[in-house]
Amino acid sequence: MENKNQHTRGPWRIEHTAARDIIIHAEHLPDGEVCRISRQDPQNSGDRSHAAESANAALILAAPDGLAFARSFLTWAAQMRSVGRSLPGMAAREDEANALISKAEGAS
Repeated sequence: MENKNQHTRGPWRIEHTAARDIIIHAEHLPDGEVCRISRQDPQNSGDRSHAAESANAALILAAPDGLAFARSFLTWAAQMRSVGRSLPGMAAREDEANALISKAEGAS
């Protein structure tokens, strides 16, 4: 499947600003802002605590590694099958890896 969405390659890092925004940066770009979690009104943020926003940022930060792992796993699984080997539950894990890749590439 061709990736129609061009992701910003990693590695990424997190920056916490004085305004309590959280910025994800791509380390290889001079102005490499990948995304920003912004608190428009820190006094009225609903259920989103700064801790929850930090946890969300950490999850976003891990996305390139998760995508790379899913692709690597599928390559490994295909190699295992090519030599007649399989593990219990491997097909289900392949389905999960394919679903993760599809979601990351913008497919439904």
